[in-house]
Amino acid sequence: MQTRDSRTDIFGTNRLIYLVSGKVTVDFDGAVSRDKMMLKDGDYVGDMAILGYPDWADSTCFHFPPNKSDELTEIRVQACPAEYVVVLQLLEEDFGAALEESSAITQASISEFSELWENKRAHFEEGESRDMKAVRFWERIVLRLRSQSFPS
Repeated sequence: MQTRDSRTDIFGTNRLIYLVSGKVTVDFDGAVSRDKMMLKDGDYVGDMAILGYPDWADSTCFHFPPNKSDELTEIRVQACPAEYVVVLQLLEEDFGAALEESSAITQASISEFSELWENKRAHFEEGESRDMKAVRFWERIVLRLRSQSFPS
């Protein structure tokens, strides 16, 4: 078992962090202004990091438009008061090793996802402005509606 000397190493940019239980707040510092967010059980950060993208703000859990700046976004994660937080981590090199041993279909799916993600980032218009609070609001409504069972 490895031991770590600092909390920042645990949340390095070369890993996926999955929040098993607890709640954390996430603050962002960088070229693009972003609102503080809360992550809870089942949320994650770093999914794009294990695919080789160094900016954790690229994580799909944040639903941010692409950052056109070369400046990386600093992310500070802090447990909410009176919360006990349990996380799992997957290092980029471990993901790569598992992917090499996986089926051709899995490898193709990961490659296709990465290409689609790059294409969407490339086609995002420079001047386009989105109110991400409104996008997240409507996303939560859609997710709630999808989770409800309707009589057939």
